[in-house]
Amino acid sequence: MQDFISELGSQALGSRLKRLSDHFMQEVTEIYQTTAVDMPPRLFPLLNLLARQQAPISTLAELLGVSHAAVSQMANTLIKLGLATKHSDSQDERRQLLTLTPKAEQLIQQLQPVWLAIKTAIDECIDSSPHNLLEALKDMEQVLNEKNLQQRVQEKLAKPTLDITIVGWQPTYKQAFYRLNRQWVDEYFEFLPLDKQQLEQPENYYLLSGGVIFFALINQQAVGTFALYPTQPGVYELSKMAVDPTYQGCNIGQRLIEHAIAQANLLGAKKIILETASKLKPALALYQKMGFTVLPHPEGEARFTRADVYMELDL
Repeated sequence: MQDFISELGSQALGSRLKRLSDHFMQEVTEIYQTTAVDMPPRLFPLLNLLARQQAPISTLAELLGVSHAAVSQMANTLIKLGLATKHSDSQDERRQLLTLTPKAEQLIQQLQPVWLAIKTAIDECIDSSPHNLLEALKDMEQVLNEKNLQQRVQEKLAKPTLDITIVGWQPTYKQAFYRLNRQWVDEYFEFLPLDKQQLEQPENYYLLSGGVIFFALINQQAVGTFALYPTQPGVYELSKMAVDPTYQGCNIGQRLIEHAIAQANLLGAKKIILETASKLKPALALYQKMGFTVLPHPEGEARFTRADVYMELDL
């Protein structure tokens, strides 16, 4: 049967996560019922947090990363079930602390083996996938903390559609190759001797070695670039990819990687490799989106000390 939500891809990410969440909640509800436990699974995070500390609703909401209203609703459900009570803070009577009852403590003891079995089963599901869902969620949360979805959408709406063309090496763009990459290196890292060799002598380093250099142009202005460097027969390194900060977020990086893959195929490559840094979260996410896989470095360490991530793409 056709799965329309899946077909929508990232546009329906929220709906897909909600569907997965609903699936887990329904299954855990049925698991609870088999053990004669009458408690909604959605109370699990709050129940566990209260087992560690009593606190006012505002603090609990902050620790759980959800709204005050959502925690208040869960707290009221716990109170109705006889699993929690509210009482005044001895140090500040204006504050109401939420704390577990003896009934809740007994329930937690009863549920410990069930929770362990559920965790083990979910871990098995995650481990059976080539992508770690928990790590992916962590990365997504960090990216959204840096700039939320609303800000990103507003930026896209504010930017006009750009006419981007990609061209091969031309001496007239030599300074752009240096400028774009030097700007990137200086922003995040230290400029090293190998950087100097690659950027000041790109013809000798890349072109005479059998590599290629391309540029993304807008109105004949170079706003992005990348190079492919042959490391061994059938293997090319994606190197010195940079986009002008003014045009970041305009899909230029993805366009460049797509072009790099196409060019590598024309060159008869069987694999593209790259070295990057874990601190460059957006770039790492883009590479993974384009099919690159993180692997142990075959030589044990990268040529650049700043690079702590090695990736490959089989063609």
